[in-house]
Amino acid sequence: MKEYPHEFWESGAHGRGLRLLSRSGVTDGVVLDLGCASGPLAEPVAELGLHYVGADVDRHALDDLERLGFEAHQLDLSLDEDTLVAALEDVLAGRCLAAVLLLDVVQHLVDPAPLLGAVARLDAKHDGIALVVSIPNVTHLDVGIKLLLGRWDM
Repeated sequence: MKEYPHEFWESGAHGRGLRLLSRSGVTDGVVLDLGCASGPLAEPVAELGLHYVGADVDRHALDDLERLGFEAHQLDLSLDEDTLVAALEDVLAGRCLAAVLLLDVVQHLVDPAPLLGAVARLDAKHDGIALVVSIPNVTHLDVGIKLLLGRWDM
């Protein structure tokens, strides 16, 4: 099983995602971090004055997030679109959705269309949301060299 970063890295996808979120103009509402792992973005998002909510399939990672005092929900992002919309609405529990973070998550899904469709439907219900997505660049020189050597250790 892949080990994901437990701490926030300014120079990584989380740092870049946080900068995009902070420039988005979001000032109020829930920031929903889908595929959050143990929530390295929880504290930096809270420092922006936003309400961080994490969702991930990994219960152990979510336990770490909850120990830090943040809201965490177990959710399999590979479900069908209607089920995802219902689950995400349950997570929101009537609260205003301000932003969705999908940082280095989409590439793990066999078919990301249901998740992206669910997020689009949430956007329609919540009067426009900030969406921050990152996908690793497999054409980057460092990654390409590793691939040539038979390594894939993102």
